[in-house]
Amino acid sequence: MPADDAFYVWLAGFLDGRGYFGVIYAGKSYSLRVKVTNTDAAPLEQIQRVTRLGNVKAEAKGEQVVWGWTVSGPDAQILLSRVAPHLRFKQVHAGEMQKFPVSERGEIATPAQLETRRKVYERLKRLNS
Repeated sequence: MPADDAFYVWLAGFLDGRGYFGVIYAGKSYSLRVKVTNTDAAPLEQIQRVTRLGNVKAEAKGEQVVWGWTVSGPDAQILLSRVAPHLRFKQVHAGEMQKFPVSERGEIATPAQLETRRKVYERLKRLNS
């Protein structure tokens, strides 16, 4: 199902209200992440079908089950290129994420790329606190 501009305007609003834009740091590596949770899986599954990005999984939050749609790595930058022009509240977050240097699979990041990733991680950590 192809997505039109109206879909990405709607998605930007959904992400502005409920989304997380950040960088995950695990060990020595950094990865972009866009995530949104909802108590109903249907809208998240629709987003995943239309964008063909990320995955939808159930998560336990206490006794309640919530659903999460997560897009990571280079796919997060693809998503951002589609929604960033329509964001209102998280435009700064998206701008920071677009500065993140993404390597091809298996490619080793240079020291300069690693430093830029660290800086983006730190700026997004502050924005998300």
